[in-house]
Amino acid sequence: MLHTEEKLDERKTQMKFQIKSFYLTLLMIFLPLEVAAKKFVCKDGQNKLFIKFDYNNKKVHSANKQIYKYNIKDDLITWNSFTENKNHKIVRSFYFQKKSGKLTVDTHSLIHGLNKQYQMICKKLYLN
Repeated sequence: MLHTEEKLDERKTQMKFQIKSFYLTLLMIFLPLEVAAKKFVCKDGQNKLFIKFDYNNKKVHSANKQIYKYNIKDDLITWNSFTENKNHKIVRSFYFQKKSGKLTVDTHSLIHGLNKQYQMICKKLYLN
């Protein structure tokens, strides 16, 4: 009887070790990816914007699958985008304060001359 209990205890110890090893392996695989790229959802009263930063390559990915090179100075990450079709040409400048999570988007229509500014709050997404 004692021999069986010892085997059972040994199996439990092995299982615990295997589970810990599995979780450590997952952390080693996914943690570097999380450090290299961060996803955010940014919102104001009416709009929602999903962005993902690739810190290793200094690029930001937008929800419309566009990739932009960004600049960073102190805590401010900036990038620009340009959208064009036959009715409009729009330049957008993005200003993201990483620590506070505030995103300012300045929009300028080259055809209509309209300017608009959006103030958004961004939260980090922890799931894909």
